[in-house]
Order: sequence, then structure tokens, then C-alpha cells
Amino acid sequence: MLDSVLAGANNLIPMEIALKIAEKIKANERFAVYIVIPMWPEGVPTGAATQRILFWQVRFKLNPNMNIKNLARI
Repeated sequence: MLDSVLAGANNLIPMEIALKIAEKIKANERFAVYIVIPMWPEGVPTGAATQRILFWQVRFKLNPNMNIKNLARI
């Protein structure tokens, strides 16, 4: 089972980014990744959607190894 699924993430964008990086590494191609996220998401600060965004931002900052482990398998 994918680490993102085990972590409860139903957003596959981080996994897709990691897979694209892995593809470029295996092909020995140059690549760059720029990920831009808003510091303060729009919406009601106490709203469920805003809180969920903030939750995953903090979780990724605390555990960036989730996708690094997937890249290490290459």
C-alpha cells in the first residue's frame, strides 16, 4: 500500500511529483521542481478545508521523508 494512503492522504499530487522525479533520475535527465503553496490559504481560518490544508502543510514539513523513501527505492 502507498505511504500516502497509509497516512490518510487522498491527494495524490505529492506522490505524482515524487514519481516524476524518480522517472527523471532513472533517465538521467536534468529536471527542476518548484512547489509553491500559499502561506495562508484563503477561506475561513477555522473552516474544515482551511484547517485540512494547514494540517498537511505542517505534516509535510515534519515528515518530508514520505516521498524521499519512495525516491530512495530507485
